[in-house]
Amino acid sequence: MSKLSRDKGSRTERNLVKELISLGYDARRVDKKIGQLGSQDSYDLEILDKDQDIDCRIEVKCRSNGFKQLYKWIDEYPNIDALIIKADNKPFLVVQKLSRGVL
Repeated sequence: MSKLSRDKGSRTERNLVKELISLGYDARRVDKKIGQLGSQDSYDLEILDKDQDIDCRIEVKCRSNGFKQLYKWIDEYPNIDALIIKADNKPFLVVQKLSRGVL
């Protein structure tokens, strides 16, 4: 992974934490991924509950234009709370605007 890619990912993670905090979530970036590249135990952010226990683990992906169709579908239906997507032989995924909250 290039330095530019790492910097873009880190910047996106920091901006997401700021956005989550502004929406009232107790969120933080995680440093536990050091040395765990490719590990299934590695993730980028945590949302904590009122007891400071981990409530939600989040992996962040950022692409310049890689999610174009998802954004198109979300824009086509502005009054929905979430978009559920599924590929053949894969599990359902939930896509939603962050302003709607985290399901």
